[in-house]
Amino acid sequence: TMASMAAGRLRGQSVLKRGFWGDVTNSPFAAVGVECDDERFFKQVNGQQVKTACDVAYYNVLSWLTAIETGRRFSVKAEDVEAFEYGGSVASGGLSKGFLVSGAKLTPAVEEQGEEEPISSEAAKQVVAAKLSKIPAFKLRLASGDWKDVLRKAKHKEHYDVIAVGSHQAHLLVDKRFSELLRPRAAVVVETAKFIVETRKQNRVEFGKRVQELAACSGWTRVSEGGGSEADGSAVAHMVFSFDASTAEALGEAARERLGRNAKPVAEQVWEGLGRSRKVSEGLG
Repeated sequence: TMASMAAGRLRGQSVLKRGFWGDVTNSPFAAVGVECDDERFFKQVNGQQVKTACDVAYYNVLSWLTAIETGRRFSVKAEDVEAFEYGGSVASGGLSKGFLVSGAKLTPAVEEQGEEEPISSEAAKQVVAAKLSKIPAFKLRLASGDWKDVLRKAKHKEHYDVIAVGSHQAHLLVDKRFSELLRPRAAVVVETAKFIVETRKQNRVEFGKRVQELAACSGWTRVSEGGGSEADGSAVAHMVFSFDASTAEALGEAARERLGRNAKPVAEQVWEGLGRSRKVSEGLG
């Protein structure tokens, strides 16, 4: 079974927490509740975390949706941190102290203004439309089925501006036809082995190294995200690469020459490295 129980303490009381291994080994869901840009969600009291992974995931999802809809940063005021938890409703006003208010850039999501007349549904639609107009329209497609069919179908050729690849599917990068799915200028986001359970740091670092080698041989360029440890596959959750069709072939050829290998051995070595990590995670699942 993939279910588990662990004893712990929550708000001073002993509790048994149910867990599910599938949430840990199936990327990329684990990462959603593991880290965020607000350190307050990782505060400990008497050695116990005050927030759960569900709380962190809830914060992250709200952050992404806020950024997409308004172009502004989502934040929780200091007086709301304790009350902020997974399952809390934004619409109910349960966090009325200062929810969604952070500095000069953000305005309150709900303001109490006495006897003010309620906004009409039509006006509300116009407000929402104005916010959504700040970002260009886009479609999110979850690729499924046989990978060979994805590569074969004409509708996928030069179709994607961005492709995200989970760590369990990183072996797909071995296929040199992968770049044919990308628009002339595009990006590829590859999840690292950081959140694969039961892998050692050396394996995670090697995983990241192999992914970067294969990306280079495809003519992709690593996008810097800042931070001194960004090249370490054990330190970062994902790697971002840019693709430019006008330079990819030359960059790929230079990378293969620099590595002193041709494309096939590189692919085999990368797959070998990725396979070791995948076997560990699949064994747990």
